[in-house]
Amino acid sequence: MYSITNWKNAQKPNYNINVDKVFPYSEVPYLGEYNLVKIPDAPNNQIEHVDYWGEGRIVSADGITGFTNCYNVHHQYHLVSSGTDRDTKIPNRVPVASYTDCDTSAYIKENSVTTVTVTDASRINPSCAKDIARIINADIGRIVVYGSQADSSGILILAVELEKKGLYPCPNADLTEDLQGLKFNSHVAFLNTLESSNYLYKNITNSNNEAAV
Repeated sequence: MYSITNWKNAQKPNYNINVDKVFPYSEVPYLGEYNLVKIPDAPNNQIEHVDYWGEGRIVSADGITGFTNCYNVHHQYHLVSSGTDRDTKIPNRVPVASYTDCDTSAYIKENSVTTVTVTDASRINPSCAKDIARIINADIGRIVVYGSQADSSGILILAVELEKKGLYPCPNADLTEDLQGLKFNSHVAFLNTLESSNYLYKNITNSNNEAAV
């Protein structure tokens, strides 16, 4: 159970490590019923990166999680859970009402995000999956779920929603440098038809039949 009081009294986000995107609702509870200013702020702009259930960059004894330059969608009263910033407010936080009521439509426009990452696949539920599918730009976008296998429940739930937008699961597909370096030893990327076809072709030509299935 989250404490509203603890959240209100928590230290401000660490913007020495994380890039401050000056998001006006980062330190405000969920206001989904109001008419808010949505991101991105210009019609043709795209949001480069949203980390769903993200907490910003965390460096601990077992490795690195999170990213320094993205928006972090999270429970409205959740605080950073580990590392040197534990119990501080999450940087660039986009709030959702709860873990099972994941609606960022008051904050993030549809089809406006280029990259969505998830570093806690266990929190993927139908509501979360629908919201990820809503915000991702299917033409140029990609979703990466770390620390998960293609047959895990979270991946299967997400696959149902992303297939509607023409995005398909590609286990351990190559990642760009900005998405590498985390502590996880596996991931599932969801790619568009062209990129997933290239992924399939590469695995077939390399005799990686298991990944090509």
